[in-house]
Amino acid sequence: MAEPNTGKISRWLDVTPQQFDILETIFRLQKQGAKATPKSIVEEDAKVREGPKIQKSNLFTQLKILRNRGFIRREEKASYALDIRGVKKKLGKASKRLDEEMREFRVAYAQTEEYFKDLTSDQNRITVEFCEYDQMYERTADILKNAEECFLTGVFPRILYPNSPCLMQTPGVRRYAETLWDLCIRRKTLRVSYLTRMDVEYLFKRLYETYNNPKLAYEEAKIILNNFEAIMDSESKLLVCFVDSPYGVDMIIPQDAGADEFFLMIRDKSDRGIGAVYIRSSDLAKRFKHIFAEECKKSIKMRGPEGKKVLDMLRGRLEKVYGSYAKAPKVAAQ
Repeated sequence: MAEPNTGKISRWLDVTPQQFDILETIFRLQKQGAKATPKSIVEEDAKVREGPKIQKSNLFTQLKILRNRGFIRREEKASYALDIRGVKKKLGKASKRLDEEMREFRVAYAQTEEYFKDLTSDQNRITVEFCEYDQMYERTADILKNAEECFLTGVFPRILYPNSPCLMQTPGVRRYAETLWDLCIRRKTLRVSYLTRMDVEYLFKRLYETYNNPKLAYEEAKIILNNFEAIMDSESKLLVCFVDSPYGVDMIIPQDAGADEFFLMIRDKSDRGIGAVYIRSSDLAKRFKHIFAEECKKSIKMRGPEGKKVLDMLRGRLEKVYGSYAKAPKVAAQ
């Protein structure tokens, strides 16, 4: 019997990659006849995981979420078991939703010839559209499925968000971050090059907005940096280039055989994304890729000794940010 596509199952269940890893680990322990205690889950997960190891401080939070959603149940002696009924119920709902989408697709497909009959095939035409913030990430996630490589810039790498669900509060952002993680870190089918400021203050503020607790925000930010260091120490297809100052426009450039479409991010004064301009033009895509390459020449590669020094510096910055919030815990994040 063929193995199921685990990436698609996690999407159908609407769980994060880390949550699905936990479900798989509990399932393996059950098949072995072993108790799925928090300790055994961490140990079993470490045997098969190539990326960052699951943190104990985060495991209990994820177990609680999975219990509340009916995917696992608590058993005797602080152990857990997969709740097959809950999993099948969720997959059943996903099946009904996909059936409905397929019916809509067949209708749309049948209408395409009539709809597009008057359009000409002008290869030099430039397409420019404005995308809402979440729409941009939904669209990018779809494009990435057929891409071989992706060039990204950002205040802080979203590819690190999947193990911190509170950073993915909209469907598009969540799907985009999980797609990046799945294709680049998990499957290793997508090369990702990132130019980033690694702004830990921005990261801390985003976490603080959720927790309203500087200690929790600080601890989770440290976990994210530790996970990032583990990825840089592993053989992954992720290249991260650090720059300590603004580098101009933010861009997302997925690349496949066509290599003719990309996004330019629009941010507000607080560095929050508010939308993007989608551009389809082979010539402009090449120009912006050249701009990206030139900016990377001025950067520090985060894999290697120099990257370790940058990480130490970032941890120091994070500690200072935490210290300022710890002294004034009622100050809201901007």
